[in-house]
Amino acid sequence: MKLRMIGFFIIIMIGLSLLPACGSNSIPTDANTSSIALTKSTDKNTSQSEVSQDSTAQTNTQVEKVQPKLVEYNGTLYHIFYHCLIAFPDVAYNGRAKGALDTDCVTVTEFKRCLDELYKNNYVLVDINSTFETVNENGKSIVKEKKLMLPEGKKPLIMSIDDMVYDPKKLDWGMVDKIIMDEKGNFETYTKLDSGEVVISDDNEVIPILDKFVKLHPDFSFDGAKATLALTGWVGILGYRTNLTSPNRQSEIEAVKPIIARLKATGWTFACHGFGHRHSRKITYGLFAEDTKKWMSDVEPLVGPTSIYVYPYGEALYTTDPKYTILLNDGFKVFCSVYDKPYLKNFPTSIYMTRQGIDGFH
Repeated sequence: MKLRMIGFFIIIMIGLSLLPACGSNSIPTDANTSSIALTKSTDKNTSQSEVSQDSTAQTNTQVEKVQPKLVEYNGTLYHIFYHCLIAFPDVAYNGRAKGALDTDCVTVTEFKRCLDELYKNNYVLVDINSTFETVNENGKSIVKEKKLMLPEGKKPLIMSIDDMVYDPKKLDWGMVDKIIMDEKGNFETYTKLDSGEVVISDDNEVIPILDKFVKLHPDFSFDGAKATLALTGWVGILGYRTNLTSPNRQSEIEAVKPIIARLKATGWTFACHGFGHRHSRKITYGLFAEDTKKWMSDVEPLVGPTSIYVYPYGEALYTTDPKYTILLNDGFKVFCSVYDKPYLKNFPTSIYMTRQGIDGFH
């Protein structure tokens, strides 16, 4: 049933590409292809026969990168999002979670099938930060959609991943426990099952799976772009208990630092998803200000500054709401909510865009 649902969603999303643009003139950019040229290098005093006999030793392989033709993209800017993956379906559906993850999450198999379909239909990952710029107009700082270029036939895709907190109360629900890294800088996951068995894998969460997919299909990513990790902070990040109430906070911070550095170096970006994943519209101004302050003091020092704010529960604030001004003052420029269609609106001081969730609910 789930496989049919996710397949149905992808078909709908692909079908959207045939519709007119839904308020977006922004233009991302994409990948490179390469052709291999074999060049033979010979000494002036070497005879042709000697060259032939020792062709292997005298042949240098050079890779000439051929840049694809870039054209201005004037269609819809797509932004889809996922949550953490269901890494262990038997646990998720039969254990104490009793299928609770099914609403927000997809399985590893479903995520891989999504990537295959997106790639087949000429989508290409772009960095959300490449879709806008801040310019000075008449002494005022203005946020504008950026004129970006794509290889012919490619459609831009922003991908974001929400939370990745790995709540300790949900251990043994079928998710992984945390993101780790091997000695070569490749991402893996660590999970301790209820049985006591420890599972280390590079094939059961978005980060390592997407990294491997882009390595296999480099033209699925423009300039090495991966996805944006929209993080909360109330119980740490990426499975590390970096929150103020953690008894091992400092050691957890030191443990996650190289993970963050490697993510940033390999095309991953970060966004604020609120500190406590609160309802933006329902909480008071004071609670909202406190929540944002906690993210800025606890999470930003770890992941670095970001201009991207991803509304928890997709609850967008009106630009007239005083809470919205708090976010502007903290440097946020792109605000992402949830809607069933792509939509983008450029305000003078910010950009509003919608995201479409791919999960067990939609």
